[in-house]
Amino acid sequence: MDGKTDHPADEPRSLRVFDLAQSHAKEIRALTQAVKNVQKNRNAAQSVPHYMRRRAASHNANRLPRNVRKVFEKFVPDKVKRPSRYYRRRPKNLMDEYAKRQRRVHWLETHIWHAKRFHMTEAWGYKLPNYPTGKGERSAHRAATQRCLVQDQSYINCIDVRTKECRLLSVLKTLTSPLEYDGDMERYARGVEVLQCTLYHAGQYPAGAICPIQVIFNPVSEDGWSQAWLWCHTLAFGSVWNVLCKAFCVEDGVGQEVAQNEQVVLTNLREKLVRFKLSGKRTFETLTRVIHPTDTDVSAEGDHVWWKGEFANSSGEITSNLKAALKEWYRCNGTVATVRARDPRLCMPSIISLMKREKVKKEQGEFKDEEVQWGADQSVYNMTGADEDKMDEGTISGELGESLNSASLWSEKITKVKAAQSALWSARVRENVSSHMMSQHEINQRRSELLVPGSEMSLGSDESCIPLMLILSSNKADVILPSHWAMAFWIAFVYSGASPGGLREDRVISACVNELHFPTDFPDTEIYQKEDLNAAKELTQKHFKYPPNKRPNFDKLSTNSPFGFDWSGILAGRDPVVLRDRHILDSLLMNSSLSSVPSMPSCLANLVRVAVRMVRRGTLQLRAEICIPSAEDIDIITEDSASLGPTVELNNKKATRRKDTHTTLPADRIKTSREVIGFVTAGVYSLQEGMVRGHGFVTLQSLLGLTRIGYSQVNAGGRQLLVCLIRAADSRQYRFAYLRVIGGQDDEVKI
Repeated sequence: MDGKTDHPADEPRSLRVFDLAQSHAKEIRALTQAVKNVQKNRNAAQSVPHYMRRRAASHNANRLPRNVRKVFEKFVPDKVKRPSRYYRRRPKNLMDEYAKRQRRVHWLETHIWHAKRFHMTEAWGYKLPNYPTGKGERSAHRAATQRCLVQDQSYINCIDVRTKECRLLSVLKTLTSPLEYDGDMERYARGVEVLQCTLYHAGQYPAGAICPIQVIFNPVSEDGWSQAWLWCHTLAFGSVWNVLCKAFCVEDGVGQEVAQNEQVVLTNLREKLVRFKLSGKRTFETLTRVIHPTDTDVSAEGDHVWWKGEFANSSGEITSNLKAALKEWYRCNGTVATVRARDPRLCMPSIISLMKREKVKKEQGEFKDEEVQWGADQSVYNMTGADEDKMDEGTISGELGESLNSASLWSEKITKVKAAQSALWSARVRENVSSHMMSQHEINQRRSELLVPGSEMSLGSDESCIPLMLILSSNKADVILPSHWAMAFWIAFVYSGASPGGLREDRVISACVNELHFPTDFPDTEIYQKEDLNAAKELTQKHFKYPPNKRPNFDKLSTNSPFGFDWSGILAGRDPVVLRDRHILDSLLMNSSLSSVPSMPSCLANLVRVAVRMVRRGTLQLRAEICIPSAEDIDIITEDSASLGPTVELNNKKATRRKDTHTTLPADRIKTSREVIGFVTAGVYSLQEGMVRGHGFVTLQSLLGLTRIGYSQVNAGGRQLLVCLIRAADSRQYRFAYLRVIGGQDDEVKI
């Protein structure tokens, strides 16, 4: 290089622009094309220079330069103006919109009412109310203990079974176990009581459980045909339908609506019936406020008149004085009563008058006399044996109490009850009552014509008569009525002082009274296994969304199944089978010993349902482990009853990573310091007792071995309470708890 200049010696003195552009023509053409054309990840508004871009250009093309507007309009779809709210809220358009939204999930008849006041959730193909927007669990507790709690359970499906020559009884005996009830199915065939049991696959008892069912028999047979209604959970409807078709040798009907042959007719009554559940010590008082029996007038004329001909006789139904009729058997568990009721909209009490009446009664002390009269001194909680430390039989005053304290007198009492004869069994009557319901607009017009505003209305011959069916238990009642009448009775129940509840309130109350809840309390069913697998997948995905330092290391905690129930692990690979023999459960309840288990087919079961109550502090989380305490643990609680319990020694071994999730979940089963014998399926803080309680399942052999440890207590009812350890899946702390077998008399079957 030359020292006098900064340019190299071989650098040209001139540059020919034309030759340079021609040699780079391809690159220049590609660059120009890229600038002019809109790329795939950019729209027309982003192709303009930065100083010309506007934030609202995507909504208004006039904010862009004119040479870009045409390109922009090609990629922007035409805006569809949303109809005005006035147009959308027209009745016809509103109903069309509701019908469109029901294509994917089913709605209850009370859906609109619940959607305004409840948090809704999708479950089992329905849109169901979960819990109220402005109330907690304490409100449901007060309603169940002091007032009345009403729930819409119309998602429970009903199957109408009609057979010839009493074939129904013989088939049900092959699909159920007589050990779960007294075995006298002919007594239930009278239609006085409802049969509550578990349905099994034919010939597979004690295994092969499907779901709990309720069977109501029609005591009146027509031309040799017997009829019954079989109620089951909507999740198990398909399985129950297939089992019945197979048992009766019937080909499955199209769309699961009707299946029949010469001997059997199966009909799906989904959306044909409505079912409400009332619970609480003022249940029967609420029923008398809403349901007003009426004696039908045979001389009435009109399309709405169904009570003529074969239905003119109402001897088997309650047509007057419902309060006196309910007092006869309101404490009989599972009694079926039928009523011919008036339209509740005609005699609905106002909330203001109801509050004034209750205030006056409270000031005058009349509530106490009314509760004693109805036997309301015991709530829905302790009527089912929830208070295990105060296992008294209860004092029932009066002639009714004397009859119920004796089994023989109770049997004599129940035989005097009239059979459940009702026009509700007829499909023609149900269709007539549903289709000829007077509109609310017409009722309001007639109410405006009353001379005395607020007085009770009477439509005379134009008034409808609704056949109802009541399933009465201790401080509980189920109301079954035809379709299209749900809102009329629902509003009447709410205006009469009943508090509405949802799925959460149902789960909480079931856990408080140790009531069986499907499918969580039926681990030996296929439906439970599917639901548990789906829940485990959701919990696994939720768990791994957290960073590693914000989620528990289950490998170090020695937790084998943190997101599901590891029944196969504690049963050594065998399938779970729940013991439901009432005689064996009662014997285990009083003296848990090996000699109390006879050699019966039901002893092939390997799981026993138990009630769990914490000794001191601690909660019962879902899927918590139930473990056997060691001898050192027994010494700790013997010396210091306030001790929390032992802790888990952390497993510091290197965790094996799974290829599917790349996480540190335990790949193989880890041996824990305390033997796991079962899991908690439901736990809640009982406001009635002021402590945490719940229930779960343990293995039968481990339960019998738990009695050999030597530390147990006997409560006031003579029931043995065993000491066990409870540990949550994400905790190191074991906590002491009392465990007892739930006997056959404590089982409350819920479908």
